[in-house]
Amino acid sequence: MVVPEGSTIYTPAGTPHSPRFPPDAYLLVIERQRRPGEIDRFLWFCPRCDGLLHEETAEVHDYRADPVSKAYARFFGNEAHRTCKACGHIMPQP
Repeated sequence: MVVPEGSTIYTPAGTPHSPRFPPDAYLLVIERQRRPGEIDRFLWFCPRCDGLLHEETAEVHDYRADPVSKAYARFFGNEAHRTCKACGHIMPQP
């Protein structure tokens, strides 16, 4: 989905999503406070065959600790995580 400038979008809890925007863009993301024991999932898929490359789960206590950037760093820093078990494609680092 492309969200035009100045627009808003509501994504219900549990809906997989991956917001992407240019480096010079401003974006406001509002997340609800997580319940104790609630698990967030981070998934990456092969750009060639759409197979699951890697999944991380975490109990996110505070989004100010930037768990998303840390999960991305772990993913892109490990070639085994970026290698598709279905087709062998290696997702390049950004």
